[in-house]
Amino acid sequence: EEPVMPAKPDEIVVAPRAETVAPVRPAAASKSTGDVAYRIKWGDTLWDLSDTYYRNPWLYPIIARENKIKNPDVIIAGTYIMIPPR
Repeated sequence: EEPVMPAKPDEIVVAPRAETVAPVRPAAASKSTGDVAYRIKWGDTLWDLSDTYYRNPWLYPIIARENKIKNPDVIIAGTYIMIPPR
Protein backbone atom coordinates (compact mmCIF):
# COMPACT_ATOMS: atom_id res chain seq x y z
CA GLU A 1 0.00 0.00 0.00
CA GLU A 2 1.13 3.51 -0.76
CA PRO A 3 1.36 5.93 2.14
CA VAL A 4 -1.14 8.81 2.03
CA MET A 5 0.71 12.10 1.98
CA PRO A 6 -0.70 15.27 3.54
CA ALA A 7 -2.72 17.41 1.13
CA LYS A 8 -1.33 20.64 -0.24
CA PRO A 9 -3.52 23.76 -0.08
CA ASP A 10 -6.47 23.48 -2.50
CA GLU A 11 -5.71 19.81 -3.22
CA ILE A 12 -8.05 16.85 -2.77
CA VAL A 13 -6.53 13.59 -1.57
CA VAL A 14 -8.44 10.34 -2.01
CA ALA A 15 -7.55 7.55 0.38
CA PRO A 16 -6.78 4.20 -1.27
CA ARG A 17 -9.82 2.57 0.36
CA ALA A 18 -12.28 3.57 3.02
CA GLU A 19 -12.83 1.57 6.18
CA THR A 20 -16.11 -0.24 6.47
CA VAL A 21 -17.84 0.27 9.81
CA ALA A 22 -20.68 -2.08 10.60
CA PRO A 23 -23.16 -1.20 13.35
CA VAL A 24 -23.37 -3.63 16.24
CA ARG A 25 -26.80 -5.15 16.74
CA PRO A 26 -27.89 -6.00 20.28
CA ALA A 27 -28.54 -9.62 21.18
CA ALA A 28 -32.13 -10.66 20.63
CA ALA A 29 -34.34 -10.12 23.64
CA SER A 30 -35.41 -13.28 25.36
CA LYS A 31 -39.08 -13.97 24.72
CA SER A 32 -39.44 -15.46 28.19
CA THR A 33 -38.44 -12.22 29.92
CA GLY A 34 -40.61 -9.93 27.81
CA ASP A 35 -37.84 -7.30 27.49
CA VAL A 36 -38.08 -4.92 24.55
CA ALA A 37 -34.92 -3.78 22.75
CA TYR A 38 -35.24 -0.07 21.92
CA ARG A 39 -32.89 2.16 19.95
CA ILE A 40 -32.76 5.63 21.49
CA LYS A 41 -33.59 8.45 19.08
CA TRP A 42 -32.60 12.09 19.39
CA GLY A 43 -35.05 13.80 21.73
CA ASP A 44 -36.05 10.65 23.64
CA THR A 45 -36.15 10.74 27.42
CA LEU A 46 -36.55 7.91 29.90
CA TRP A 47 -39.59 9.80 31.22
CA ASP A 48 -41.27 9.61 27.79
CA LEU A 49 -40.26 5.98 27.22
CA SER A 50 -41.65 5.03 30.61
CA ASP A 51 -44.88 6.83 29.78
CA THR A 52 -45.08 5.02 26.42
CA TYR A 53 -44.29 1.50 27.62
CA TYR A 54 -45.65 1.58 31.19
CA ARG A 55 -48.34 4.28 30.90
CA ASN A 56 -46.69 5.88 33.93
CA PRO A 57 -43.74 8.28 33.46
CA TRP A 58 -42.77 8.02 37.14
CA LEU A 59 -41.51 4.47 36.54
CA TYR A 60 -38.49 5.66 34.51
CA PRO A 61 -36.06 4.46 37.26
CA ILE A 62 -36.95 0.86 36.30
CA ILE A 63 -35.53 1.43 32.81
CA ALA A 64 -32.49 3.29 34.18
CA ARG A 65 -31.73 0.54 36.71
CA GLU A 66 -32.13 -2.28 34.13
CA ASN A 67 -29.65 -0.56 31.78
CA LYS A 68 -27.25 0.60 34.52
CA ILE A 69 -27.78 4.25 33.56
CA LYS A 70 -26.22 6.34 36.32
CA ASN A 71 -27.71 9.67 35.18
CA PRO A 72 -31.23 9.23 33.71
CA ASP A 73 -31.02 12.76 32.29
CA VAL A 74 -28.20 11.72 29.94
CA ILE A 75 -28.97 9.07 27.33
CA ILE A 76 -27.16 8.79 24.00
CA ALA A 77 -29.04 8.67 20.69
CA GLY A 78 -28.26 5.56 18.64
CA THR A 79 -27.60 3.29 21.61
CA TYR A 80 -29.83 0.34 22.43
CA ILE A 81 -31.49 -0.14 25.79
CA MET A 82 -33.68 -2.92 27.14
CA ILE A 83 -37.11 -1.99 28.45
CA PRO A 84 -38.13 -4.64 30.98
CA PRO A 85 -41.75 -5.60 31.56
CA ARG A 86 -43.48 -3.70 34.31
